[in-house]
Amino acid sequence: MKPSKVQVVVFRRHPVDLEPQILILEKAAPTGTTWHLVTGFIESGEEAVETALREVEEETGIESLGEPIDLEHEITFVSRFTHKPELEKAFAIESLNLSEKVDISDNPDQEHTGYRWVDAEEAHLLLQWDSFKDSIHSLLQLLQD
Repeated sequence: MKPSKVQVVVFRRHPVDLEPQILILEKAAPTGTTWHLVTGFIESGEEAVETALREVEEETGIESLGEPIDLEHEITFVSRFTHKPELEKAFAIESLNLSEKVDISDNPDQEHTGYRWVDAEEAHLLLQWDSFKDSIHSLLQLLQD
């Protein structure tokens, strides 16, 4: 099965201890606020890695980005739209400019209402979906190697 969606762990390194800080995005929902990573659907003719870069730029406004890291992590889920199994590919992308501001106001769908830079432990507490937590874990393992 070919991926139809991507999720991206956007991170930056703390200037003192170089520990990764994870960008999480707040999404308002009828059932309350939830926290997410950057996600998006792969457009026709687009490769998953291109989608990862496009979605980070669209959803965060961050332009100073490192090369996408393939986390070699894929998630199978049932689409809430088609009710069929789909595949989501996970990436990580480093924000290279610590002073660059996150701008969620240009998000085409206005789907995000806030954001936070958090350490991995706090991300694990705030993120609802296990697949997001698994992607962060994969990134941390790669950074330790």
